[in-house]
Amino acid sequence: MAIYGNLSDLPFSEVVTMLDRRIGRLELSHLPTSGHYELHLIGGRLRLMTFNGTHLDDVLTVREHLAQLVGATSGKFEFVNTGAELFTGSLNIPLQHAMMSITVVIDEIERYRSSFADTRTRFEALQMPEVIADFDLDEFWQRCYVALISGVDAETLARDQSLKLERVQFYLYKLRVAGLIAPVRATAPRTAPQLGRAPGAQAGGNVGTVTRPPAPPAPQVSPAAPRSIGLLGRLLAALKGR
Repeated sequence: MAIYGNLSDLPFSEVVTMLDRRIGRLELSHLPTSGHYELHLIGGRLRLMTFNGTHLDDVLTVREHLAQLVGATSGKFEFVNTGAELFTGSLNIPLQHAMMSITVVIDEIERYRSSFADTRTRFEALQMPEVIADFDLDEFWQRCYVALISGVDAETLARDQSLKLERVQFYLYKLRVAGLIAPVRATAPRTAPQLGRAPGAQAGGNVGTVTRPPAPPAPQVSPAAPRSIGLLGRLLAALKGR
């Protein structure tokens, strides 16, 4: 028997709770994003997720889409019971736990938004821990570490990683509070600077100079010797007496 309804009457988080012990396929359509989702659920775990027919295999991307569904105020859903043998997805995400962590992130973004750095501020990695206790933050850290070695801004990371800009700003904020990254000054343009512009500043001003934000509870990082992150990392280590 199918279960169906509208997200305006039953929010996505409540739909997930209602389907916690069921096995089947959940489809969502007529959403504000005009997309169509298909989720395969087995006993409270998300085993497969598609968006407009495309399989989503990356955990961060899946959570990004789940966050959009949490915030959806309209859209149709329909759940059909099926057999577990029909599912071949590569995901194995505890959906209730994921929903709780997504809700926490949404609340924290709202709380610390005013402390986020400018989207053009470039950040650079200072060290490489073995693991971060915050699962989402650890996924982001591992994925973006190579880019952060050279220095990268939130706009670039959001584009390259297909993540919402505000969520990237939030992750960079938490990494900065944890002491894993630091802002760097905007590099001087290769062409001659325009009149009236301070040396070393880009068109939008020197976006690399920011004040240190108020700190939320810092993510727990397992103690480990920092890995080599190139010349800058070695210079920093030498300056710190490491």
